[in-house]
Amino acid sequence: MKRRTFLAQAGAGLAATATAAPAFAQAAPQVKWRLASSFPKSLDTIYGAGAFFCERVGKLTAGKFEITPYAAGQIVPPLQVLDAVQQGTVECGHTASYYYVAKNRAFAFGCAIPFGLTSRQQSAWEYAGGGLELLRDFYKEYGIVHFPAGNTGTQMGGWFKKEITTVADLKGLKMRIPGIGGEVMGRLGAAPQALPGNEIYAALERGVIEYCATLGIRAECRKNAPGVYVDGRKIASVGLRIRRGASYHGLAFNVNMDLEPFQRINPCGYAGLQMTQLAALGQPDASVETVGRAFIPFLQDALTKLRTKAPV
Repeated sequence: MKRRTFLAQAGAGLAATATAAPAFAQAAPQVKWRLASSFPKSLDTIYGAGAFFCERVGKLTAGKFEITPYAAGQIVPPLQVLDAVQQGTVECGHTASYYYVAKNRAFAFGCAIPFGLTSRQQSAWEYAGGGLELLRDFYKEYGIVHFPAGNTGTQMGGWFKKEITTVADLKGLKMRIPGIGGEVMGRLGAAPQALPGNEIYAALERGVIEYCATLGIRAECRKNAPGVYVDGRKIASVGLRIRRGASYHGLAFNVNMDLEPFQRINPCGYAGLQMTQLAALGQPDASVETVGRAFIPFLQDALTKLRTKAPV
């Protein structure tokens, strides 16, 4: 295979750089590539970084090099991006290399390993310590040119429904954790699982839809517009955005809030999008406390079903 493709490595923002002089842009041929992402559009902090990279390449080449990003599942499943690039299904991809440690554990070194490097140390190793050269030699075996494309640093160990006080508490515990970190947790007795982000969001949306059905409300999803809708109005938002250092909703279910401010903005970035809530749909006891007690079991059930079918 010609090494004309590359795989963008980590999953927390792109750091690859490109330069293009105007004369070069004028003389260069028109090039169009597709970028397959392992991340859903609702995960703005990571998918958005890939989209920003594509936009920057276009601007730096005066539109001569056009890369179109595709969210997880639009072209290939989220955990098959590396295969898609290797096989030439797409020209490039944006993924987290530790998803592929089952192929070769060395994939973890370009992303994250337990008790490994901090974000600064990772960058220092890659750009000043010969790490990038080693990684590119490794990726040659897969017909891929590798570029670092993000650096999340240390990730949290986990969030648990009950306190973990001893190693014995980990036995049989289902935990979403990919890479060698998952192998470590497996040796401690946990049941590690690699759940793609887009499947988690889909499970949350199903939980909202199934709960609404018990209230006689027909809710549905929209293609390329994360969240849950009733008669075209948004009742639940799913996703993650970081703005000015603040983290906004993972799942926001509208119960009895003041919707008037939404009329002055474009909710979730969609012009003309209207919002609704349970209190406006004829629910006599639409309080956060009452809905919370009834709704949470539906979320737990949706996520449990997802874990049951997830690959280990």
